[in-house]
Amino acid sequence: MLTLIAVTAIGLGFYALHNTLQTNATQMTPQARGTAVAIFSSAIYLGQTLGVAAGALVFDRFTAVPLFIATAVALPALAWWFAAKLRRHIADGRQPADNGRA
Repeated sequence: MLTLIAVTAIGLGFYALHNTLQTNATQMTPQARGTAVAIFSSAIYLGQTLGVAAGALVFDRFTAVPLFIATAVALPALAWWFAAKLRRHIADGRQPADNGRA
């Protein structure tokens, strides 16, 4: 039962994040919407491919422990960095999707 709840929560989180990122990709440059979505899609799939390839090398040589440790360190660090950037962006009086444009 716990697995079902965890998988559902992960899927919902991915769904929410993916939709938010895709919406921002299409709004950044309306005149180049097709290019923005193509780059967005390419970045997601290329990142997943490279991540799995690198993870497989680490897993084969050192087991899964370093992967879990790296993830346990990197994800909170990334969240902290993103939150700091967002707070600074909002403190400057801009909306999160503003990117400094007038």
